Amino acid sequence: MPPLSVPGFPFEADQLSKPGTARSPKQPSTCRASLCFIPACQLVAYSRLGSNFYYLPSARNGLAMSRALGDRDSLDSESARPFLEPILRMEFSGAKIRRPSRIKWLSCCGSTRIRFVWVGLLIVGTTIHLLSGFPKWFEMNALPMNSKEDEGVRGGSIPSSSALLATNATATFRENLVPSMKYVTTFLSAGFTNQFMEIASLVYLSILTQRVPVVPAFLADHFGKATDVAPTPFSDIFDLPYLLGKLGTPIVEWHELKRTTYSSIDGPRPETEKIGCWSTVAGYKDSQPVYSYSSEIYELDISYTPVPSTLSLTHGSDPNTYMWSIWGLASLGFAKSRMRVLSDQFRKAFPLRSNQDRKLEPDEIMLCWDSLYYTGVFEPLPSQDFFNDYSPFWSQVGTHMRWKPSLVELANQYLRRHFGIQNTTDPIPPFISVHVRRTDFEGGCGKDVGKDQCFAPVAAYERRVHEVQARLKARADGTDVREILVTSDERDPVWWKQVSALGPEWRWIDHAAEETGEKYGKWFPLLLDTIFQSMGKGFVGTAQSTMSELARVRVEDWNDGESAIVRWGSPSADDH
Repeated sequence: MPPLSVPGFPFEADQLSKPGTARSPKQPSTCRASLCFIPACQLVAYSRLGSNFYYLPSARNGLAMSRALGDRDSLDSESARPFLEPILRMEFSGAKIRRPSRIKWLSCCGSTRIRFVWVGLLIVGTTIHLLSGFPKWFEMNALPMNSKEDEGVRGGSIPSSSALLATNATATFRENLVPSMKYVTTFLSAGFTNQFMEIASLVYLSILTQRVPVVPAFLADHFGKATDVAPTPFSDIFDLPYLLGKLGTPIVEWHELKRTTYSSIDGPRPETEKIGCWSTVAGYKDSQPVYSYSSEIYELDISYTPVPSTLSLTHGSDPNTYMWSIWGLASLGFAKSRMRVLSDQFRKAFPLRSNQDRKLEPDEIMLCWDSLYYTGVFEPLPSQDFFNDYSPFWSQVGTHMRWKPSLVELANQYLRRHFGIQNTTDPIPPFISVHVRRTDFEGGCGKDVGKDQCFAPVAAYERRVHEVQARLKARADGTDVREILVTSDERDPVWWKQVSALGPEWRWIDHAAEETGEKYGKWFPLLLDTIFQSMGKGFVGTAQSTMSELARVRVEDWNDGESAIVRWGSPSADDH
């Protein structure tokens, strides 16, 4: 008889007419579960095999067929028997039917169609569910990894509230800690840029130790006395949601964790808590732990244990080394490493302020340090490690510490007035920011070197600006930057006249004339200058200034800009 023509079935009718009939070797089986499913139903509608009629009323028999075939590429007589015999048992015993009953045909295919409908609905539902997350995924991943744009938050952030038990700050920090979590913190001192570096080191240390960083507020040490100006929370200056989104881990601020001495009076007063911490400063020779006003703000009575010298960058071989390995400090956040050094170091511990006879071991839940400024990877000075291209402090944390949007908008308002831009929709012209640090560097000059011979002349900054302009213009996009915005701590009007004499493009924003401090607070002249520096297409700074170094890496990373640094210390220091 002619070959059976059933879509998906490469079998000939002769091969199915009798039990045990072997397949023709010239017809290799290509049937799989996905192919046998439909023909198992259609077989009834299309075939009459000899004197026997074979009826497969549902997809179940089709699946039985596919199971019998398995994954073989050929089918012999033995393997065919399990497939054929169940079908023969379904042979009708009555009169032979020339044509299948329409009712049975509808019953078969109708049942199969219902199954297909359910499968189709399942596929459609799954597809909709998956696609519903696509816009969010696209938003998270559409921007290139090396993009220099000041984009919004990308990635999934974990809210800080997930690391706290209470919604509001409590009288003690311990009652607000999540039992299943561990934390790490430090206390700040020195200038604003150095405090920034300490916080970046703290957050990076939290990554290494798998702990939640508890970030203290910025202190106004650069005003002369920290108590003269209220501390400023981290989130008042930096875009915390952006940072959370980039890191994907929670970050807690101290004022969220515990009530402070600056908290409003409509809540509980902070209670004094005793805690043991590590001291990096006391680990250097016979030094004392560094004092920080933070301990008073958060009502902490601290007993410090010196860090062992083996955790320095020279592993204790050089007693003059005061730089600490960030990984060495991280090891103290793990139980076994902590216990290896604790017994020896605790003998050198400093007592509580309130009780000179009592010392506390460094806390295991709230890992804490008096200072994280002198930490690094292998360079002998903080700025040499922190601002290098390999630096994990900058590349993994610092670069994501972007300005709070409201501060950026305020800076833009100043720049529009400065450049005479009336329409808020018009762009601010590209400019080169310059930071000239002089006043507090006088102590770095030699005894026999006067101030004018020690500090670099204005002409040195002019020369470096021209170099940056040339590099920007030589690029493929050929940016021609003419505007120069100068920031400096110099107050001598004679020096500013020298800057003005360089040309009309050399200008600065006078915060005294703008009454910036009176309008917004004492922090704002410094903050706005720092933001101005970071917004330049190019930057020229002063050697050995962490403020200049920080502005440099911001301009390079955030704005894809060019930079140069002016050396000082002798009349010919910048002749290079």
